[in-house]
Amino acid sequence: MAQPRLVSLAFFVAVLISGAHSTTFNFKNNCPDPVWPASQNNSGKVALSQTGFQLDSGASFSLDAPPAWGGRLWARHKCSTDSSGRFSCLSGDCGTGQVACNGAGRAPPTTLVEFTLQGHGGKDFYDVSCVNGFIILIVDFILFAP
Repeated sequence: MAQPRLVSLAFFVAVLISGAHSTTFNFKNNCPDPVWPASQNNSGKVALSQTGFQLDSGASFSLDAPPAWGGRLWARHKCSTDSSGRFSCLSGDCGTGQVACNGAGRAPPTTLVEFTLQGHGGKDFYDVSCVNGFIILIVDFILFAP
């Protein structure tokens, strides 16, 4: 059985601004191959404008989250589209058959980052979870407050 390959990826830099401002997640792919970041909102929270997208090697992309957003972000890799048009990934696949996850979660193995913005006491919280295994992990955070 093949061993999973650990991929080095500076997954994203989260710029967190306190108050009623939105948060911007900045993604950068430092891998030699494309990755497909994905998002899933918590129950009762609005979905981000992109729930899945391709990020080529060396590329960056910014995604705004509304105030008080909660959910998870992860990277998928080794993705392709078959002859019938169905999209799938070797790791982190959300099972929709599309690049967009549209509220669907991820299949293991997946490293994900969970966020609660303006949570208890108006504070932002995050954690990196390997509960479903791991495959892509190097996360940088820069936290800014006005």
